[in-house]
Amino acid sequence: MKSKAFTLIEILIVIAMLGALAVALLATLDPIEQIRKSQDAGVRNIVKELSDGFNRYYILKGQMMWGSTWSIYWGTITTARATAYILPIIATGELKANFNDTAKNYYTKIYMGGEPNYVNLSFCFQPKSKSFKTDLNTMYGHIGNGTVSTIAGCGTSTSTCFWCAR
Repeated sequence: MKSKAFTLIEILIVIAMLGALAVALLATLDPIEQIRKSQDAGVRNIVKELSDGFNRYYILKGQMMWGSTWSIYWGTITTARATAYILPIIATGELKANFNDTAKNYYTKIYMGGEPNYVNLSFCFQPKSKSFKTDLNTMYGHIGNGTVSTIAGCGTSTSTCFWCAR
């Protein structure tokens, strides 16, 4: 009489095959990379909103809130800068009323740079995920005088370039 049950060896082989498939799937998906990618997407959205808000404010007012007193600057958006520069843009409706609540956790990752009189104002961040590092917009580097410029060597998964909205 033939038994219809699986043998212990057959069950162990199936379990081993499923384990190998699970390891291959995890290696392919790379959960750490997925987390970095989602964090980069959040920062990118804030950077785009900031750039668009500043541009709309400039179009609306004909100048920035700092007038002609802007000095060359390159650095993260600190609380003082957020108050001085971002709150007036929120007040005019060019950024959402709750923008600061949403974006404040990202300010230490976002760099703002530009020359006097609103020339080449850029908002940038340094991506952590491989997919953002190879993105075509990740081609900028800080050139030391408040501005960013395209630089050679960007667009690789090991580059230290910035993704910028200008």
